[in-house]
Amino acid sequence: MGEGSLLRGGATLVCIIALIIGLKPLIAEYSLSTLGLPSGDGLPNITFCNDNHPYTTEILSLNPLMIYISGFLREGEAEYLVKLGNNSYDGELFVGEPLKDMKSPQSGQLPKSDPVVKCVGSRAMRFLGSLDHDDFETPWLAKYNPSQKVQPHWDPPVEAMVGDHGQNYNWLTSFFVYLEYSGTGGETYFPKVKALPSKAFAEDERFSSTDTDMGIAIRPIPKNAIFWVNLFPNGTRDDRTVHAGVTLEGGSKIGMNIWAKQYNWPV
Repeated sequence: MGEGSLLRGGATLVCIIALIIGLKPLIAEYSLSTLGLPSGDGLPNITFCNDNHPYTTEILSLNPLMIYISGFLREGEAEYLVKLGNNSYDGELFVGEPLKDMKSPQSGQLPKSDPVVKCVGSRAMRFLGSLDHDDFETPWLAKYNPSQKVQPHWDPPVEAMVGDHGQNYNWLTSFFVYLEYSGTGGETYFPKVKALPSKAFAEDERFSSTDTDMGIAIRPIPKNAIFWVNLFPNGTRDDRTVHAGVTLEGGSKIGMNIWAKQYNWPV
């Protein structure tokens, strides 16, 4: 082998090593064994995490900022999270005005220590870019059965919450990620956000039409997500982010809430 070939081979090896080192922060290994779960538990076998997973985005509203994310979850992640949460539902989801006759969906928390939950949460935080934020809140699932809905509500409370170390914080942004859906209805409805152009309803299955020039209704398509900013820069809540879960007509719907925490908000 000539000297030139050796040099070219060495340069190629250096490039490969550099590529591997460059990718290493983006790929965190995980497997079912790290969950302490026996084999055959029914969880999809996802072998690696890519918190820089590619997806596409579309701005739905500038003010308040709301973005639709297509393909936010990788193949297998939605199924994994649904099965992981099967035993976590411990009560009704009480938001907005209380509903009678068991009309509210069930809710449950997912463990932040789970490697897939951690990966998806990291992906959400990476989405925020240079926007000042801290950690993400423990994700919550919302499971809808037929005839269930969620009344109009806001994600963050009016007053700041208090963390484990006594610091005030609130939910700066929200992601609502669709994990499972069948049936009809069940849209996520934002009544105080300007409606999309009429052609969006006719040409795009992701959205449902509204009767006025206000309101966006988003259909629950698994692996996709909605993102919005809850708070103004001074820490007060943007009341235009009020939203509701439209009644599910048959089938089932499961969604996941991911909230970005921002500390030291005023009370």
